[in-house]
Amino acid sequence: MGNFYTKADASFKHSVFEFKTSLLQPTIKRVASQMLALESASAAEVKSLQERNCSAIALYAFQNTNFYEDYYRSHGFSTSDLADPEAFPELPVITKNQLREHNKSFISRSASRRRWLPSRTGGSTGEPLELLHDKDAPTAALWWTVYRWAGARPSSDVGFIQRERRERGQRWAETIQWWPTRRFFLDSRMMTAHSISQFVKTLRHNQNFIIIGYVGAVLELADHLQRTGEQLPGLQSVSVTAAPLDAASRAQLEHVFNVPVLNQYRSAEVPWIAAQCRLGSNLHILASHRHVGINQSGGSSKPAEPSGNLLITDFANRVFPLVKYDIGDTSSFAEGTCPCGSPLPMLRPVDGRVTDTLRLPGGRAITGGLTGLFNKYPHAVRQFQIFQGADRSLTLRCIATNAAALPDIERARADLASLVEGLVPVSVQLVDTIPHDRGKSRIVQTEVPRS
Repeated sequence: MGNFYTKADASFKHSVFEFKTSLLQPTIKRVASQMLALESASAAEVKSLQERNCSAIALYAFQNTNFYEDYYRSHGFSTSDLADPEAFPELPVITKNQLREHNKSFISRSASRRRWLPSRTGGSTGEPLELLHDKDAPTAALWWTVYRWAGARPSSDVGFIQRERRERGQRWAETIQWWPTRRFFLDSRMMTAHSISQFVKTLRHNQNFIIIGYVGAVLELADHLQRTGEQLPGLQSVSVTAAPLDAASRAQLEHVFNVPVLNQYRSAEVPWIAAQCRLGSNLHILASHRHVGINQSGGSSKPAEPSGNLLITDFANRVFPLVKYDIGDTSSFAEGTCPCGSPLPMLRPVDGRVTDTLRLPGGRAITGGLTGLFNKYPHAVRQFQIFQGADRSLTLRCIATNAAALPDIERARADLASLVEGLVPVSVQLVDTIPHDRGKSRIVQTEVPRS
């Protein structure tokens, strides 16, 4: 039987949601209100808050974990140094290998086991990582904020297309916890024609819902809707994460869904880092709870520096602190002010992952900017991928929109050949599909090992 909801139902749901959260989650409500108020502050006030929070979490990590105490002391930092906000930019970077090798040493001695919330990366870009989130962190306030930027209420229904890691009992517990808001899940690792059809059937009679999912998985849903002619009339916006969103993919998603398609930046290690609002093209950093730096070399993380590896600091996790963590993605800061007027610092859409790297003869590596290859020709392809063989040659795999797009595809190939300065041959391969990796798109697939 279909589930038919009217605007009155949505208003009732919102009222019930507000009552429940006021009664059962007053801390989350308070934090969400503080985050909203911060968007009316000045840029200088936001910067000052971030500096204080950076200093506080670094000092906490030093005083409460074995790893940071040893690591910072070995680099010459003391308690008094860490209490000074000016020391933060000089602190050494944390790497994924350090998380693997010293995992238990990151756990805070002062946080009770009650607060431990295990998390695990998917391993799509390397060996999986295991870490802990903090159950006491006000994470819900962050996603309420991101939903608001997407034009939705926290009480809006959500269709998720991502890795489904919860057991049946956990799903039932969440259903009760978030009632009357409903959440629908499509596991990105098990996407079939039947599972996608069931997901669409569940969603299409709902009013005022949003979709959040991995880029590759959402593209699979879009392909299904194009093939079947099915529609999702209650859809308000689509937010994508877990991989760079190139211009061609964005154009396809906006054409199929006919709603704003927004970028989110989050990870298994640090949830909800930054997100795009409906008015701007860049991503607002959730600055009350996250700090983002840029690392080009030597651990520097000054906001004025250009594109480089992103260093993430999580102010809210006091169980397994992550301070200047090199998350493996590359991007740069955006200058200016968003049309929405927010003072929060902005991040340009993620260029790629460290694993999305082209390695050329002579040691040169290209680690970013590849998502923009078709920016000048957004209607030429539905999707593309750059394959680098063991001999370092490049193949531009393209799903062409039609035969008329071939000249633009050739121009993009020439642009790529120019980018690599003719050091390796570049060819084009027209394909019907580009497989995703458990729902995550990969701009680069390479057979060249990291040196």
